[in-house]
Amino acid sequence: MLSTGKPRNTPTQLPIISMSTVVKNPSPKSRFQETPNHVQHHRDMIASAAFERAADYAMLQYSSRLALQMNNPTFNDYATMGVKITGAKEYLQELRMLAESTSVKQTVVHDNLEHAV
Repeated sequence: MLSTGKPRNTPTQLPIISMSTVVKNPSPKSRFQETPNHVQHHRDMIASAAFERAADYAMLQYSSRLALQMNNPTFNDYATMGVKITGAKEYLQELRMLAESTSVKQTVVHDNLEHAV
């Protein structure tokens, strides 16, 4: 190799991630909760009677549509319909709880024994 006096192209080194480095990968729920306006507007919407009415009628409509789609239903058709309705209920529950943060119940540790008992 001939030396031209120019620096050699060295590959760019990637940053080394140590165990103490936190890699943030937020969930969609935590990203939604980052904005206080989103949380308050969502809570207001969920608490409204109009939302409850719309959610109830949407579930009724969805169940009705599933039932009307079945021709000569078999056991598997009924099972599939049940799974779909369960999924729709789970989706509504996720929607209702989107603004609520989950917290782990912390137990209080008592270092001292109760000698008076």
